[in-house]
Amino acid sequence: MNPVVTSSLSDAFKFGAQNHPETVVRFDTASPLAPELGTAVDLATLDALVDDLAAGLRSLDLVGGDRVVIAKRNHFDYQLLAAAAVRAGCIPVLLASSVPPDQVDTVIERADPSLVISDRVTVAKWRADTEELNELNDLGWGRTVLVDRDQIRANGFRFRSTFRPIDSAQIVTHTSGTTGIPKLVEHSIHSIGMRAKPQYSKIPVLGFKRRDRVAMCITWNHARAVDGLVALLHAGSSLLALGDPADLHATGKLLDDFRPTIVESMPNLYILWEQLPRQFPRAFESVRTYIGAFDAIHPRTVRAMLAASRCRTATWAQAYGQSEVGGITMDLYTRRSVRSNGAQLRSMGWPMPRETAARVVDERGDVVSPGTPGAIEVKTRGRALRYVGQESLHAKRIRGEWWTMGDVGMQTRTGRLILLDRDIDEVVGVSSCLGAEDLLMDRLPEATEIVIVADETSRRPIVALSTFGDVPPDLQRWANACGAIGVNLPDPHHLQWNAIPRTGTLKVRRVELAILLAQRENTTAAAPPPSNRFSGVVAPPDAA
Repeated sequence: MNPVVTSSLSDAFKFGAQNHPETVVRFDTASPLAPELGTAVDLATLDALVDDLAAGLRSLDLVGGDRVVIAKRNHFDYQLLAAAAVRAGCIPVLLASSVPPDQVDTVIERADPSLVISDRVTVAKWRADTEELNELNDLGWGRTVLVDRDQIRANGFRFRSTFRPIDSAQIVTHTSGTTGIPKLVEHSIHSIGMRAKPQYSKIPVLGFKRRDRVAMCITWNHARAVDGLVALLHAGSSLLALGDPADLHATGKLLDDFRPTIVESMPNLYILWEQLPRQFPRAFESVRTYIGAFDAIHPRTVRAMLAASRCRTATWAQAYGQSEVGGITMDLYTRRSVRSNGAQLRSMGWPMPRETAARVVDERGDVVSPGTPGAIEVKTRGRALRYVGQESLHAKRIRGEWWTMGDVGMQTRTGRLILLDRDIDEVVGVSSCLGAEDLLMDRLPEATEIVIVADETSRRPIVALSTFGDVPPDLQRWANACGAIGVNLPDPHHLQWNAIPRTGTLKVRRVELAILLAQRENTTAAAPPPSNRFSGVVAPPDAA
């Protein structure tokens, strides 16, 4: 059996230390867990640190099965703490520090932890009225330690590997929260392993190789970080683990020095990276594969990233999935396939043979014919166990072996999945918000974000637009771009990129954004939305 399928995150660190001890992980900043180690640490040393952290957790009287919430600034050390908790017999619950302050108490209450691990910056953000961080029990979370104040490590004890059933709970992450309070998703060893399996394989484009230099700038509390790291530790690839994307110059220099062969980041961060090759030409010149997940990607950005590589066969791997199920489908884009303006990357490709499946159904749950829009459902052995504290909600999204994704799409006769929109994005007069955003981003290279959302009452479109350098948009250029793609949209609201509400993975909190924009323009009610959710959508040429 593929070893990643039966390996916990703790086992993966141990495997890496034993089989690739000299492989180095580089960070953009040192971890407060072990600042003396600096920003370049080999796998043998990292595994020893995981042992020390696990011993420290055991010294806090935690017992097997206890949940440990880890919520701090974004850094690779999320995974070190998570592996240590697993090694100590506990279940780590990884929360992003981007969870809104008015939601964090609900999320932590659902987690029901025996311990919360955080840091000063995160606590100050979530408890702005807290003046004395020593009074942590007043936060209402129970026992809490801070990684930048309290010592967690305990030296001199080495853990032996212990058997854990592969279908047992291993780790809890959370959904993005784009439509409300994030849901806590419980993963097993098996579900994480099935997601890691394709990248610990001989798949030419996607599989990690020991000689690869992998650069990842993601949210390290995410489920994708767990399965990606399990695969990478088994493969022995060197890693540049970036956690702070705010300083583009520092990021560009690190990438330029590292010269990665595989890059993975978040789509809305890739947009900002479009400008990096001009200043750091070596940053992406060795890249053979870009990996895009987390959210939809715009063709303009893919075109810019592929152009920055000197690899003749440079490829963009577009994955479609979700925290609850992992990656389901995959499509590959090359310079040729995204060459022309007007390309739309709404094709999510095909399910992975013998691993995943996808279908499109109507409101009754019946499979629709090729080229007909409907709700996307998927089937995979990588599905998570449950929503912690919301088990009934989890059950509502299951139809037999199938999981409802909450997205609208269609399939071609060959089974290719076309993503049209998220289910909540029901906008009068716009058949596909994602498709329109793609085309507008192509025609407006000054834009760093274009988001079309619906007014809650009228379902009329409202648009947010941000630009490089926050330069005010030319409304005539906007009108011309809308006319060229055949959509009738109002003038956009010009916002700073950071002013657009986002999740930890930089996805737009679309419901929150719609409320913000509606308040800005004091929207009045208009015509009601069409009764058929899937009507009025035109299939792409190959969808019939």
